[in-house]
Amino acid sequence: MDICIDLDKNDSFYYALRNFPINFDYDTNLSEKLQKITIMFYKLYQVTKSEVQSIFTINEAKFIVSVLLLNREEEVEKYQPTVYSKMQDACTEKDADVAFDVDMDGLLEKIDNLSEGQALTLAMMVNEIQKEVLLISMNELAEMVQHLFKPVK
Repeated sequence: MDICIDLDKNDSFYYALRNFPINFDYDTNLSEKLQKITIMFYKLYQVTKSEVQSIFTINEAKFIVSVLLLNREEEVEKYQPTVYSKMQDACTEKDADVAFDVDMDGLLEKIDNLSEGQALTLAMMVNEIQKEVLLISMNELAEMVQHLFKPVK
């Protein structure tokens, strides 16, 4: 499968793609390099996702999904402090801990302990259900969250 990429050589994407450190023969075209990078990141996402899936309880996962779905940012400099800040803001909402039956201090500690890659993965996990969430009931959402995460008891 060939991917046709029209790149401006002064563009930051072109610079990042050209300089991304991966085994790459300069005779190979950039679309092949992009394919390799995409596959590599997909595999990394799957590995990191399996780590993140078992960190949170089901109620924590529901809370995280609800907060991140409502507070979307397309591009951030660093995911870990952004996710932590969003969770911290949401935790201060009156009765949020009661509504979700979540120990907010414990949740914030878990979020604080996430690596940058795990925080990015957490945001990407929420993206997996983003399109579906507007079309489903809360029970279906709970099932999706429970399926996506492997909550601790």
